[in-house]
Amino acid sequence: MDQSGNFIPITKNDRARWKPQVNAYMAKVEWADKTKAPTPATKMASTPLIPTTSRFTSQTTAISLIDVGYEESDDQLLMTEVVLHVMQTIRKGLTIGLHLEELYTKSSGLDLLIEQNKSAKLSAVQQAEFSAKVQTRAALTTFSVASYIVWDLAAYRTEEVSNVVMTVDAPDDINFASTQEAIRSTLFYFGKGVHEEGKVDNDPQFVKFALLYFRNIIDAVKLRETGLKCKEPFTDRKYKLDDCDFIVDGFHEFADRSVVSVEFNKVYFKEIVGNRQAKHEAQRIIERLLCYDPVSKRNPMHELGALPALRLGHGVPGTGKSMQIAATATKLEEMCKWIGIPFLFHPFPDNIVSTYQGGSAERALSYMAATRDPSKIIYATTDDAENVVEERTRPGVSAGVREVIGVILRFTEGAYAINRGNMLWDWYTNIPEQIDKAILSRIQSRFVIDGARTENDIMDQDHLGYSKLREIDPAFIDMENPKGYTYLDDQKRVARLDKLSEGYLEPKDARIKILCDKVRSKYNVKEQRFFAALFLSTQSAYPSFSSRDIRNIQTAVFSRIFDFDFPADWLSDPAIFLKKPPDIKKGMIIEVMKANMRSLSFAEIRLEESLRYLDNMVEIADKDRQRKIEALVLDLEVRKEAERRFALTLKA
Repeated sequence: MDQSGNFIPITKNDRARWKPQVNAYMAKVEWADKTKAPTPATKMASTPLIPTTSRFTSQTTAISLIDVGYEESDDQLLMTEVVLHVMQTIRKGLTIGLHLEELYTKSSGLDLLIEQNKSAKLSAVQQAEFSAKVQTRAALTTFSVASYIVWDLAAYRTEEVSNVVMTVDAPDDINFASTQEAIRSTLFYFGKGVHEEGKVDNDPQFVKFALLYFRNIIDAVKLRETGLKCKEPFTDRKYKLDDCDFIVDGFHEFADRSVVSVEFNKVYFKEIVGNRQAKHEAQRIIERLLCYDPVSKRNPMHELGALPALRLGHGVPGTGKSMQIAATATKLEEMCKWIGIPFLFHPFPDNIVSTYQGGSAERALSYMAATRDPSKIIYATTDDAENVVEERTRPGVSAGVREVIGVILRFTEGAYAINRGNMLWDWYTNIPEQIDKAILSRIQSRFVIDGARTENDIMDQDHLGYSKLREIDPAFIDMENPKGYTYLDDQKRVARLDKLSEGYLEPKDARIKILCDKVRSKYNVKEQRFFAALFLSTQSAYPSFSSRDIRNIQTAVFSRIFDFDFPADWLSDPAIFLKKPPDIKKGMIIEVMKANMRSLSFAEIRLEESLRYLDNMVEIADKDRQRKIEALVLDLEVRKEAERRFALTLKA
């Protein structure tokens, strides 16, 4: 959401003008229900003390939201505090929507067409324009109403409401032919749905139902957005309520106030020993995320192809995966605070998999919705990923896991996969081979978390581990410091990834090496056909290798090309670079990239990243087999030892 200013205010007086019309909607809406079905009997007494509009027969075509409120309160005179809050929220949302409807009518010229249509027949062109503007007006009004309702309810009694497990199907018959029909059908199906299938029995459930229902209404409008015409008079302006922070910025989705950054332990990269590649790539991607501009919702690094959205860190237990998450979150939070962009640390919930049918999908949808907030830089993480996205073909995988995977797949590649360059999602696991193959194929960057791997690493780890004793008494640790090495020198940040190791010009996996050597015997590595032949050979040997893997390799190549330090002054004062408009930032980045490219060979970079990706892919695919072999070997060793000890017992 654009929060840069230049808003047209919506005042209390603006909204008050619409109260008589809104009160009429709240009192009664009529609609020709195309999905008539008997519903459970009302919870109210058979002889009510106040007039009601019955909603509980298959012939019903009218609903009173006021009566709905009394019925849900189980009281004919007073509504509960919670139900009253929901009703007041709907009422206020309607006043906002009707005010914006009037503003659009005037600014779009629809008012002139309406007047002309009263006195003379419109031409065919005018009639088409009239129809388009009426439908757009209905959509923007409904969107504004639903957006305010969800914005308000998302932060209302969050602890109680978050514990409610519920699914609400989108209504099939919302009519956007006119504003009146859109509002009437929206309110009618809300009232009708409250009691359907006995979903709502208490106050938290009522709030949850309203929240999910109006989220569905937002989605219904968003599906129509691209087909709407004459929408610029609405989308080119921004509006803000005078008594709260609610904003209308075209059809951009609201920021969900119920989603706040999770508290985490502060860790700094200098405290992590080893894991050089992981630390280097994390600090690189932090700089690239900071290039995001929340006003234009653009990130030049994303546009240049150098910002992988999904990454996978894998390694044996105890090598620092949790510390890596905390260090990345710590650095991002500090930098976002420094440049004035909201930050959201958004770990995958431990309870994402529900025992209720449909509950897992609902929780996953709620989680994913927050990742689409364009007003923040978002760091999403999934630790122990194999527990929540386990390979679906494995025996015993629950329906809840399948639901979660289905939601993630839709949101990471497909119609829902909106990528503005403001989100990074890191996955961490000890056993990557158990992660669902479709999820793995969407991972654009992979790195090993292997912890301390050298003598210097282990000395550095001890140096950090015993630092508290040194602070108490420097003389207490009576051991000689290493000769020729200064503590933590090996943990310093490197300038480029290729400084961490020699060129990756030969595959490490014997099977990939055979494929590569065959292709090398026919083509030179600088020929485009070399890579086409290599990838085709890989696909023949490993049918799961697909076009998505080739795109992932391309992302890795772009990341290497942009693997350079930003000039020091870029990160010393936000105004020098980070606060520049996206196109200026993009030009500055390209200039540094061109200077950096003079020392790089594109063919070698492409070969290195291709071989690194293929080796990693085969290693993960082969780990499950190796794990089973190792388990059998251990079992045989135990049996042999047991037999030896048993033989000694017999001799005794």
